[in-house]
Amino acid sequence: MNVGKREKGIDVIIPIYNAYEDLKLCIESIKKHVDFSIDRVLLIDDCSSDNRIKSYIGGIAQTSGFVVIFNDNNLGFSGSVNKGITYSDRDVILLNSDTIVTSNWIDKIYQCAYSAANIGTVTPLSNSATICSIPNFCQDNTIPDNFTIDSYAEVVEKCSFQQYPEISVAVGFCMFIKREVINAVGLFDAETYQRGYGEENDFCWLASQLGYIHVLCDDTFIYHKGTISFQTEEKRKLIAAHENILKKRYPLLMRENEVFCSKDKNWHIRKNIGLYAKLDPSKSNLLYFLHLDFHKDCSQRVGGTQFHVEDLVKGLVSDFNIFVVARDEEYLRLTLYTESGQETSLFYIAKVKPYTVFRDRRIEKILENIISAFKIQLIHVHHTQGMSLDIFNVAHAHNIPLVSTLHDYYTICPTIKMLDYNGNICIGRDNNLKCKECLWKQCKISKKNSEYIKLWRGIHKNVLMLCDIIFVPSKAAKKIILLYYPELESKMQVVEHGLNTIEGCVEKKRRLHYTNKINYHFEHIPNLKKGIYRIEGWAYLEDFESRNSKIYIYITDSNKNVKYLPAYKIERLDVAKNGNQYLYSGFYVEIPQKELAIGMVKIQVVIENSGIHWTDGNMIRIHNTIIPKKSRLNVAFVGGMSPAKGSRIAYNLIKHSKKDITWYIMGGIGDKDLEALQQENLIKIGWYEREQLTDLMKFYNIDLVCILPTWAETFCYTLSESWLCNIPVIASDLGAVGERVKKVGGGWIVNGNSSYEEILKIIESLDRDSEQYLKMKERISHINIRPLEEMADDYYTFYEMLLVGNKPTYDSISIEERQELFKGFLLANKEK
Repeated sequence: MNVGKREKGIDVIIPIYNAYEDLKLCIESIKKHVDFSIDRVLLIDDCSSDNRIKSYIGGIAQTSGFVVIFNDNNLGFSGSVNKGITYSDRDVILLNSDTIVTSNWIDKIYQCAYSAANIGTVTPLSNSATICSIPNFCQDNTIPDNFTIDSYAEVVEKCSFQQYPEISVAVGFCMFIKREVINAVGLFDAETYQRGYGEENDFCWLASQLGYIHVLCDDTFIYHKGTISFQTEEKRKLIAAHENILKKRYPLLMRENEVFCSKDKNWHIRKNIGLYAKLDPSKSNLLYFLHLDFHKDCSQRVGGTQFHVEDLVKGLVSDFNIFVVARDEEYLRLTLYTESGQETSLFYIAKVKPYTVFRDRRIEKILENIISAFKIQLIHVHHTQGMSLDIFNVAHAHNIPLVSTLHDYYTICPTIKMLDYNGNICIGRDNNLKCKECLWKQCKISKKNSEYIKLWRGIHKNVLMLCDIIFVPSKAAKKIILLYYPELESKMQVVEHGLNTIEGCVEKKRRLHYTNKINYHFEHIPNLKKGIYRIEGWAYLEDFESRNSKIYIYITDSNKNVKYLPAYKIERLDVAKNGNQYLYSGFYVEIPQKELAIGMVKIQVVIENSGIHWTDGNMIRIHNTIIPKKSRLNVAFVGGMSPAKGSRIAYNLIKHSKKDITWYIMGGIGDKDLEALQQENLIKIGWYEREQLTDLMKFYNIDLVCILPTWAETFCYTLSESWLCNIPVIASDLGAVGERVKKVGGGWIVNGNSSYEEILKIIESLDRDSEQYLKMKERISHINIRPLEEMADDYYTFYEMLLVGNKPTYDSISIEERQELFKGFLLANKEK
């Protein structure tokens, strides 16, 4: 950082008492990072008992810029400091001998000190400096892995706000003091604090009473070895005694200091540095942009686009520093993913507007700052619904390689799925009058906007043309998109989504850890209705965030068959009265009575958090007395059920089927008739976590999955998941679903316009033990679902191809812009 040439020199005062090896390291850094043409270094030996000290600094005495002073008697830290201050007539920096200084440290501290007239003292950041410690406040920290002291100092400078925030007191390991403050306050109280611990507080608070403030130099890092390991009983007593003195002398300022330490008001500086420190400088910085986040703290995190981006992060986090930018209600959520963990912050962007906004100054500004501040080298856009199209223009302005994945047909029509207001496919059937009517009925776009769909496609075509590559997950999707944007053909690449087998709990016994910190309550233990046991209540693990916990019901029947069933979680405001972290503690599960052997059934609550399964060992017992007739076939609809996903067909199939077929709906229901439908042979599971699907399929012995969308899906994760569970499907011939089933088999194809009677006839002709069914199961066992790693390898190849020779152009980001950017950190933890 160029802070300009100083006219005023500074004296660095280093009191010394033994610690020979630390001193040598300190002096080596001093020689490297002090301009001796203007500054001096005063070495004051306080009668060290290590004879090497005198010889070492005696030799340095001949070096220009150093002044060496030997005390005749041991004066203690305060006395030695006073001797140096008296010798000097300049501003001073008090520096411990177990520190290592870094590039431009004096210039940056000086600039900070003279940024305001009322600043009296300045303290830089350090790994061990109580209220000035990073990354953890008031702790002794080590330098993060993969960093040297110098490279860590570069990170601190690079990402600094240069806010120079006020702190309650300076920290003596590296303490700048203006000469005018020394003249006003006087020397340290060496008589009271001869052996140290409290002398800098005393000095600072005298200065505070004269109107001076103490600030943190947030762009400078100085390493401090510290003395955490040297905590003798004598030292503890001395610190306690000196604290009592300070409380008597400065009761108000002592209280302010205690509040400051408890609040950690400058936490956002530490968070910012922590984010930068996680970056691996050897890796390129990749940014994913999408409409909704998959982050565990987000409310709308379930969807094919989110699943895909989450999989890409998992597959490529070892190769890139990955930034994910997505909407999270009123905020733009920025999350950095690295091998060492993740860091998140939020930036306010207001609620989603009722109509698409193609440009948004607020979003554009945040994106500009994120891209410049973190030197983003490649951008991959996945979806822009509810956002703006600024990401394309910002990337283009910076000459950043830009790619996009089209997960649906949003760029062609704001209705997304290319279904008209009657639910009919309208691909290739453009009619201006019908489009106006459809846009009005589905999106409330005024019919006076007669050219709206033309404008929509023109704008989206222009931004897509800025992309280097456009990815689609299937040939079927490519074919449809090229009907509208033939100009994109040369840019388009088909890269099929990958998916790994998700190992469930049903057939693998988990090691249980016992604790008395599980709290739970059964409200129905269980309730038997129409051959279905419903178990519901609430459960949480004390001191753990319930949002991050999973609830399982472990069931052991009289034949000692053990099954592990993931529960559907719901909010419980009543339980949250015990603490907001317990909001997501409600649960319920439904168990077909026929799945349990007759006799005693034991039910146990287990909570999983961070991969550990906790239980208190207690069980409830029920007696299963009647075994209903087993179903000939268990058929499931998987994922959210809406009209576009085939909810109307599902309603009629279930309502009119024979009773020897049991139907399961796994996921949310966005159809009021289907939601209201109640039958003895219908079980509704509710929403589930993605990784729980394998458990659910196995627990309920699903024989067949229906995938009957009314729109031309571009991929369909449900199809991959069904095949990974070795379950055949009955699927419509539309889009990627039909394309994939026709290509490899694995199910029965029906026409997209087939009636429910035609589909039901096929289903009722099947039996899990029939030759036709077993042959299909055998065929599925040979289907190779593309693994996630293979997909990640493909994207890695494309990314590297674009990164070679492409160098983004960045204008230097101003301090004001950086401060505006990181206001988001204040929003990320509003409750702090």
